[in-house]
Amino acid sequence: MTDSRLRAQAMALPGVTEKVLLERSMFQVRGRTFATENWPEAGSAVVKLPLDAQHRLSAASLAVKPEAERGAAGVTLLRLTAIDDDLLLDVLTAAWRLAYGEKSRAVTSAERGAPASLSADQA
Repeated sequence: MTDSRLRAQAMALPGVTEKVLLERSMFQVRGRTFATENWPEAGSAVVKLPLDAQHRLSAASLAVKPEAERGAAGVTLLRLTAIDDDLLLDVLTAAWRLAYGEKSRAVTSAERGAPASLSADQA
């Protein structure tokens, strides 16, 4: 897993901007950060997920786990070297939805681009 895959998938989501600070890329939508690459260390990332998505996605892979101190708030660590593309997309999409303000729902790897609840002119 290279960090460029996380960036490519995050930037493919609607309305995403990237902010780089101290060698870490933060991906935001509507001014809210939903993923930070190379945090807490290189080769890792942190996202904030709805708790139901956190439980479901962390059960799918050891590369996704609730953060020790803030996991109960949805803060989730990713080991980028161990996560596959489909699961990474599922995680990023769930984090994007939370930051965007959409109600949580199951996310599948088949989903690409704008969620169904967004019209084409909003995406």
